[in-house]
Amino acid sequence: MKTEIINQISTDLKIKTYEGEPVYEYHSRILYTALAQWMRYSILDKTNNDMNGNIKSKKYILRRGMGILDNFISLYPMCYKYFYPEDGKGIPKKRPIEELRKKMLNCGELLEINPKGYVTLPTNYQKPIFSGITREYGINNDASSLYIGVTKIIKETERKFIDLNIVDPNDYLNWLNSKSNWEVYKNPDDFSVFNPRLKRIPSNSWVKYVDYHIINDKVLLARRESRLNGMKFDYFLLKKDEAGNTYISRLNSILCDWKEERRIILALRNQLNNNIEAVVRDFGAVKILRLYTRLPLKEEIILDTFCWPRKDIFNKIEYTVSIEIWEYINEILKSINIVIKEDTK
Repeated sequence: MKTEIINQISTDLKIKTYEGEPVYEYHSRILYTALAQWMRYSILDKTNNDMNGNIKSKKYILRRGMGILDNFISLYPMCYKYFYPEDGKGIPKKRPIEELRKKMLNCGELLEINPKGYVTLPTNYQKPIFSGITREYGINNDASSLYIGVTKIIKETERKFIDLNIVDPNDYLNWLNSKSNWEVYKNPDDFSVFNPRLKRIPSNSWVKYVDYHIINDKVLLARRESRLNGMKFDYFLLKKDEAGNTYISRLNSILCDWKEERRIILALRNQLNNNIEAVVRDFGAVKILRLYTRLPLKEEIILDTFCWPRKDIFNKIEYTVSIEIWEYINEILKSINIVIKEDTK
C-alpha cells in the first residue's frame, strides 16, 4: 500500500527519479512538492472560523501542514531525516513546515494579505520567466503543468527573449560607491575586511583590518559585530585615500535584510578574476547543483522556488534541479558572476 501511494503521488506530480538517487531522497522530493500542494489546497478548507472561504491564518496552514507531514513520515519514516535534520549538536531541527511556508510566501505561491497573519492564494495566471518556460500561479489542474520545487511550470514550444531582471553585481557595487555617503572613520581596527583574493569560501575569507593591505580608492566590504538586536554583523563599504584616511559607508538595513552584501562579495571576487564557482553533476533528468556560497536573497528565493533542497529541507547550498528548468537556473547563476564547473567523476 505504501508503495502504491508514493507511486501515485509521483505520477500525479510527474516527478521521476534518476539513476543512483537514494530512495529516501526521491521520496523526500516527492513529499516536499506534495506538501506544498496540500498547503496550497488547505487555503480552500471549509471551517467554522473562516473569515472568508479563501483566506486562512498562517497558524492554520502550519497546523494542517504539520498534520500532513506527520502522516507522511509515519508511512515513510526514512524521510524523517530530510524534514528533521540534526544540527551540529545532534539535535533534530524543528519547524520544517514553517520553512516551507516561508518559501511559498517569499515566491508568491501564498500571499500574506494583512499584518494579522492571514494568507490567501494568488489568482490563477501564467507568467513567462525564461525562453520556453512559463510559471503557473494559483490552482489549476492543467495536464501540461510540471511540478518542481514548490511551484509549477509549463514548457512552451515558442522560445522568445525574457529579461531575467537580475542585478549585475559589478554594476551594483559601482552604483553603491557613487551613491554612498562616505564619512571619515578614525578607528577602523574593530572591522574585519572581506579578502577577495582568497580562494576560500566567503565565510572563511574575512581578515582583520590591520592585516589587510588596502589599495587607495579601492572599495571593499567590511563588517563588525552588530550593536543591533537580531543582527550578527553590521556591513559597511570601506576605502582609503592617498593621505591614509579611512572612509566608511554603512549598508542600509533593507539591503542587509535582502543579503545584498553577498552580491558585493560576488562583485569583489569577479574584479580580481577570482569568481566563486559552483559544481554541477549531470544525471540526465536532473542536475545536482553544489554552491560554495549563499546567494543574495532574491536569487536564493529563485532556487528555493524551482529546485529541491538536497539532503534536507533547510539546505541552501545543494539543490536537485530538474533538467526542464536548468537552463534558467544556469543563466541566473552566470548573471551574478558564478562560474559553473561540470563534475565528470
